[in-house]
Amino acid sequence: FFFFASSSSFLLLLLLLLLLLLLSSFLTGTPKPAYRAFQLLRAAGNQRAAVHGAPHSQCPDVGVLATRNATSALLFVYNHQLSGQPGTECTVTLNLSGAAVKPGSASLCRIDANNTNPKAAYIAMGSPPYPTAAQLATLEAASALHWTPLPSLSVTLGGHSLAVIAVALS
Repeated sequence: FFFFASSSSFLLLLLLLLLLLLLSSFLTGTPKPAYRAFQLLRAAGNQRAAVHGAPHSQCPDVGVLATRNATSALLFVYNHQLSGQPGTECTVTLNLSGAAVKPGSASLCRIDANNTNPKAAYIAMGSPPYPTAAQLATLEAASALHWTPLPSLSVTLGGHSLAVIAVALS
């Protein structure tokens, strides 16, 4: 594999996941963003693929972790800010080499302020101290992972976000 993107670090990805866990650990029983991120890592495959590329001066906090198995690859693209700042929006374009990717097979799953975020749904419903069964169902739905087709291997990330790109290999 050869991926062109900002440099990656598995440690930084884990730090991002821990930050997500700390920021969203208030709704007991509802899967948090960190839980969903670890759920994605569990499905990542059994081989880590090399990632090559220089950090972009406009996106120094973006990294990529690439994994694969015999039939697919998952690309974890993250934009982390350890300084507590809101972060900057960055667009990352990945180029794969060394593997045959099935055309049109790319799909995207996001964990950010607008996706897989039960906290935003909780705040939007008025932060009830004792959510009803219907409100809990809404929070559960807001926590779910959603995959959407991705026409190219390019993704825009806001601050404190994770995008996972899945591609099928031939």
